[in-house]
Amino acid sequence: MIADTRLLGLVCTSLKMKDILPEYAGIYYVVDASNTVWYIGQAQNIRKRWQGKSHHRIHQFIHQKNQDFRIFCEPVPVKQLSDVETARISAYRPHLNNTPTKPKKVHPTETLLRETIAAIADFSFILGIEPPRGSNTENGLIAIMAHPKVLPLEVIHIYVDSQQIQSLFKLETIGDEVFAIRKHIFSTRKAYANKWEAYTPQYPFLHRLYVGGYAVEIAEWTIKSLLQNKPWTPEYHEVTLAGEVIRALTPRSLADLQKQLSSSYGYHIKRLRCYSSDCIPLLFNENIDLDARKESVSKVAQDYSQGQRGLGSRGSLRNQKKILIFVRCFGFATLQDSKIGISAQGVIDGQWVDHQLARNFETLYFLTEVNQETWRQVSSYLYDFVIPAQLLRNGEGYVTHVYVSPRKELKLARLTVKCKRTTTSVSIPLGASPEFPTFELVKAEIRRRVASQNLNNIQLSFRAETTTQAQQRAGRAGKAQFEIAP
Repeated sequence: MIADTRLLGLVCTSLKMKDILPEYAGIYYVVDASNTVWYIGQAQNIRKRWQGKSHHRIHQFIHQKNQDFRIFCEPVPVKQLSDVETARISAYRPHLNNTPTKPKKVHPTETLLRETIAAIADFSFILGIEPPRGSNTENGLIAIMAHPKVLPLEVIHIYVDSQQIQSLFKLETIGDEVFAIRKHIFSTRKAYANKWEAYTPQYPFLHRLYVGGYAVEIAEWTIKSLLQNKPWTPEYHEVTLAGEVIRALTPRSLADLQKQLSSSYGYHIKRLRCYSSDCIPLLFNENIDLDARKESVSKVAQDYSQGQRGLGSRGSLRNQKKILIFVRCFGFATLQDSKIGISAQGVIDGQWVDHQLARNFETLYFLTEVNQETWRQVSSYLYDFVIPAQLLRNGEGYVTHVYVSPRKELKLARLTVKCKRTTTSVSIPLGASPEFPTFELVKAEIRRRVASQNLNNIQLSFRAETTTQAQQRAGRAGKAQFEIAP
């Protein structure tokens, strides 16, 4: 059925920009360029439902090469999701809601826990078991610790020691290598009944898994930072968790730690009791290659030592996930004059519009993409000049190409960051900000930020905006661009 005015008035974004979908609970509608409703679904977190290729219909959409899909979002209270979804499906009768999908194998959560323990056992240990936190919030629990789902459960605390990772894999510093190892540990393509819940960016070092009636929390730390350099020599005894061998603090070591712990870490750690016996018995006991899981972690560290990962490792960057970014071109103000007709897309008067004159938008971005790892490496000094793409607000629009003449298009300014250690480099577009409107001001500010962070192992080079021969893009619908007005 064709979408009506009510549906088309909802917040929306293109399927290609699904990474910036809203994170609230609601009903989502997949609609093509002719406003035909293809699919309707519900989610408690719409963005999470469409992350990566996790949605069970994603392949059906991306294989429709001639279609330009948009996802419309309607906020709905969680308790009403099922009723509203049923009503919307009945009203719009989307075709795909009545077609079957191929089921995928889902592994039990205990398997995920076993694989994770195998990966981290050499540089991690169980701190202890915390009794249920209940509803008591008088002890200053931060929101993540007082999550309603975890409050009634006992919590098994596992700590990853960054110093042991550095020593075990002979890393130069506790930095990007440790970040990559941690990311690898919690990344998987398999489907599980539950997955590790991450709490980035506010708490990037904490992951939580609900399994066997317990909550398992894994956090990264260094002993020196936790104890503020107070003397403490940990002692361990060998235990099992979900049948897999791992170390745990002895009762004496846990007691010594609790005595010396700074007050800022006091509440939950001081409530721990010693972990002594396996409290998560195996129900499924799947056959898994635990040695391969452990070796894969070593491979990450080895790739870093050989320059195959990290800043400038082009071979790995080609296979990494890309993210969409917004850039404010330095030349937009010059181009937006009465002689130039600029076609863009965005939100005007609360409605999504295509092929709209860009002068009607209050803010105009250039939409492009960059490797996720590249952005993570440079984001600390490129904020303001590069913005991760997000849902457009009213009056905001974007273009994907800038034609300054029938045969010339604008190329964005770029920053190239060269790693002196590996002699390799990465490049990322950049643009203006309200505070730094010119290319020279942006260059000076980036150099100042890099110097203030003591990043002595990188070398910067800049390329200003320029024009180049336009590439033929005939037949590619939906590409917003600048054109010469008649």
